[in-house]
Amino acid sequence: MYRHILIALDNSDLSRGVMQQAIALAQGMGAKLTLLHVLCSEEVMSPTMPLIPVPEYYPSLSATTMELYQEEWKAFETKSLANLEGYKKQAEAAGIQTEYLQKPGSPGRVICEVAEKLKVDLIAIGRRGHSGISELLAGSVSNYVVHHASTSVLVCNLKTLDNSATNDQSSVVSETAL
Repeated sequence: MYRHILIALDNSDLSRGVMQQAIALAQGMGAKLTLLHVLCSEEVMSPTMPLIPVPEYYPSLSATTMELYQEEWKAFETKSLANLEGYKKQAEAAGIQTEYLQKPGSPGRVICEVAEKLKVDLIAIGRRGHSGISELLAGSVSNYVVHHASTSVLVCNLKTLDNSATNDQSSVVSETAL
């Protein structure tokens, strides 16, 4: 049924749960995987843009601050690619054809665009379990993808996956985008 699965990952430890679910599904279906990380300044582990106003008469301080930020961002990109490479090796060790890519942008939008471009059959994405005010303020990438993707979406409840690591159980909710 599913031949090509797009897995949206971030740099959090909870992405391991999404990866485990996707590997199990891909093995059962004989599907190939494409791993995607979207570079975004809102990601929890991303460097923060310095917002300290620097007087105009200290241009070297402003330049130094920006250089430090750019170095941190480059390190973030490199770490993110290393994470993707590690996940790729994990999937290939399970016998699954896997590729990965990293793109900058708004996560929900980029995930939907990549899914459309690659013509994937399924998008697997994690959900942290935010609700109410926290979801309103932080937004929900999984909610955006469910409502804007042109293909089926598998939403892994990461709170449940994280808690079930000790119970050796996992909960997965499957939703189809309209």
